[in-house]
Amino acid sequence: MRRSFACLAALICFAFAGSSLFAQSLVVGSKKFAESYVLAEIAKRQLQNAGFRDVQHQLGLGATGIVWGKLRSGEISAYPEYTATVSEEILKLKSGGGEDEIRAALKTEGVGMTGNLGFDDNYALVMRRDRAQQLGITKISDLKTHSDLRVGPTGEFLNRKDGFRTLCQRYGLQFADVAPLEHAIGYAKLRDGQIDLMECYTTDAEIAEYNLMVLDDD
Repeated sequence: MRRSFACLAALICFAFAGSSLFAQSLVVGSKKFAESYVLAEIAKRQLQNAGFRDVQHQLGLGATGIVWGKLRSGEISAYPEYTATVSEEILKLKSGGGEDEIRAALKTEGVGMTGNLGFDDNYALVMRRDRAQQLGITKISDLKTHSDLRVGPTGEFLNRKDGFRTLCQRYGLQFADVAPLEHAIGYAKLRDGQIDLMECYTTDAEIAEYNLMVLDDD
């Protein structure tokens, strides 16, 4: 949602280490969705190609708070994260934070950050195409007259300050049935018609796989 939300640019956070790093065991963590798995696996292989001897990938560790906590405690050495999530949810920078400000704030936590990986991933709302067409829904504002839709946002999106509740306030949306779900479970329920609406990452493969409609952010 380009106007309501910051664009999500993937990056990798690293715990600071000394000059003996190449001899250390490194663990790259990932969250519970495909893009995080892929980026973490790429990071693992890049580290191996760079000469690190023992690099592991721990898949699907959990939501932001869990993975961030494991990085800070040293349980993992790195993980892929989004600039908006670092700025808004982890550091809670009031200004939103550019990369220099983010790096300065991360340094106080003993964490470093690579450069931008070169692509964006945005939040959007998604429905089954047949359901959206049946109801005449193509854009977010159309949802104002459909308070009976069953909504399954992730717990993280539901509680983010730039997430579901703020979106509903901005658009004047009200839904009677809102129950948080894990991302993969939400897609399964959306596919099977058990929910009507959820948020997606705009790079999600499920959008094409299930022939879903991404609602325009008007």
